Amino acid sequence: MNPPKSVVHSASVPGGRPTSTRAYGLELGTVEERSDRLEEAAIRCSTQAFVCFSEDPVAISEFRQRASGRPTLIGCPDRIVEQVAEFADAGTDELIIPDWLADDPVERAEQLERFRVELIEPFSRR
Repeated sequence: MNPPKSVVHSASVPGGRPTSTRAYGLELGTVEERSDRLEEAAIRCSTQAFVCFSEDPVAISEFRQRASGRPTLIGCPDRIVEQVAEFADAGTDELIIPDWLADDPVERAEQLERFRVELIEPFSRR
């Protein structure tokens, strides 16, 4: 009989939410060590990060303020793809992209569409 699948996300690890892939990987390692009765393959890991398509320092600073220390993916599409890959390399099985930082529904829809076209499609080809 296989052990039940466990979902680990940043809110459930000691110390709150990691803000970097390195911190995420370290905290994930702690969770895995404490879950020695589960097989490593049974642990499914999920985290979230806000996305900002910008290289403008002012826009980035404002975005980081709105994100309030939460994990972010910031930069041009190629840089964001690299950041997503870093989360995958750190052990993330699922990356959730919340959209509630965009106050304007049109901006929110545009950001999500841009994420789909410029990130999901290229990343899925890796």
